[in-house]
Amino acid sequence: MPSWSGTTADSGTTADEAARALGREVVLSIPAQPLADALTAFARATGIEIFVEHGLVAGLRSDGIAGPFEAEAALRRLLAGTGLDYRRAGPRGYTLIARPAVDLPADRVPAWAHDPRQSRFLATLQANLRAALCARPDALPGRYRAALALWIDASGRVTRGRLLGEQEAARAEAILDSVKRMPAGPPPPAGLGQPVVLVVLPRLPDETGDCGPRAVGAR
Repeated sequence: MPSWSGTTADSGTTADEAARALGREVVLSIPAQPLADALTAFARATGIEIFVEHGLVAGLRSDGIAGPFEAEAALRRLLAGTGLDYRRAGPRGYTLIARPAVDLPADRVPAWAHDPRQSRFLATLQANLRAALCARPDALPGRYRAALALWIDASGRVTRGRLLGEQEAARAEAILDSVKRMPAGPPPPAGLGQPVVLVVLPRLPDETGDCGPRAVGAR
């Protein structure tokens, strides 16, 4: 799977509001577990968006955290000892990258992790998917987990979507119909591997604001 993402707060918020949200303390209780699961728990608890190559976190574990933390402090603690670092991906989330001093196999270091253009493109793609899912009551994100492989043409239009793994039939149909209705985004940057895989995490929309009245389909 080329990439992974968590859910986040209402995409209609301003950059200043988002920055304040990232600076607020949240009481977390995330036990030691595989890093991918710890990041899922972090995204659900904070509403902060995470992009990471699945292969980059494969086999890694987090020692877990407990107590009140600001978002970046919590993320640093979760990543301690993993050889991974983070950087801001737009005003409301982060991408994870391999630290330059860490010698990871080439197939575990995603090209987009070091390319701001690809990071921005993926953030826009995720926002467009979120808006499309929010437009259908039977595809509303929050109560299910779904991994979606997306193919994007040179004009920025999603030409194909495929669900990875099992999903209830009616919901699968609704999700894939939502993908067909996604608005075109910017052209994909050079070197972007396809398909791009985005994961919708089980988190209630009224907790995140993802489907609020100001939800935006593109940035």
